[in-house]
Amino acid sequence: MRADIENGGILVVMIKKEDMLKDLDSYINRQVVVFKDRYDMNGTYAEVKKDEAEFLGETGPYIIIHIKKYGQSLYKRVVYLKVGNYIAEIYAFAGDELSAKQMIDAISKIEE
Repeated sequence: MRADIENGGILVVMIKKEDMLKDLDSYINRQVVVFKDRYDMNGTYAEVKKDEAEFLGETGPYIIIHIKKYGQSLYKRVVYLKVGNYIAEIYAFAGDELSAKQMIDAISKIEE
């Protein structure tokens, strides 16, 4: 699923089946390395960090990626939900970190 947001950001939801998944934290740690390697291979500067924040009423890990290319910045915030053998990855793309956070926070408000 993909949605363009009024402020020029993009919201993407992907659901993956992960049969060998041990725990969400291990999966996210692996994703940090995958993101960094992917951008390094493309010759794009990317700062990739793992952090924690509240999402849907619970504190959990997320990844924030700051990409700088051609003099422009792009922020990608990714939150993860695990249900059984499935992982939902919710991506918010925006021109600044606050806008990416606000897009993710909007999902929590829908749930309320």
